[in-house]
Amino acid sequence: MIFSPFVSNLKNKRLPKDYEDWEKNFPELFFLEAKQPKVEIYLQSIQFLYPQESIVSLTTESARRIDKIVRVETSHRTFLLKQSRPWIDCCPSSRAPMGRILKEAEFYSLCSKDSILRSYVPSLLYVDKTNYLLILSELGKKDYSAIYEKEPFSIDELTSLLDFLSYLHSTFYQKKMIVKFENQAMRKYHWRNLFVSPMKTKKIAFGLQKK
Repeated sequence: MIFSPFVSNLKNKRLPKDYEDWEKNFPELFFLEAKQPKVEIYLQSIQFLYPQESIVSLTTESARRIDKIVRVETSHRTFLLKQSRPWIDCCPSSRAPMGRILKEAEFYSLCSKDSILRSYVPSLLYVDKTNYLLILSELGKKDYSAIYEKEPFSIDELTSLLDFLSYLHSTFYQKKMIVKFENQAMRKYHWRNLFVSPMKTKKIAFGLQKK
């Protein structure tokens, strides 16, 4: 696993508002897209590609994601690029903490030290703190992304998922890791989206908006 040096390069300590703002005012930050020349240049710049390794295909993962995920298939291997933005990828109008992915990197790093957890989660191959981007190992044939399409679980899949969640909870509790992963920024984001935004929508629907 490789960590890039962290460089705070956000102008005026503010975050990009949207794609256009990012491209215009934050050109030094890499913006992840499924564009082969752009991704290949980026991977070469961080010296992640092997000598003579080239990209065969790029695929954007499920559109219903919080972060942007691009699956990269090269002449040697397959891996995932995952980047957080100051918004939710599937809903750009919804703002979210950009640094959430760095907390996720800590989670993967911790899981890598436990043989059982390691068998359930992808391996963390590279952490780019400057661009809020992770490179992860391929998730395999079954990554449970089908739940976004409302496909049913089999009993075996559900059992496996519950086993993982139970072990994860007990492991974090016993090792007192729960405090380490407290994330007030994301808690506030989820609270806003679960309890504030839906109520505003309902008020508008019933003509109860302020005048």
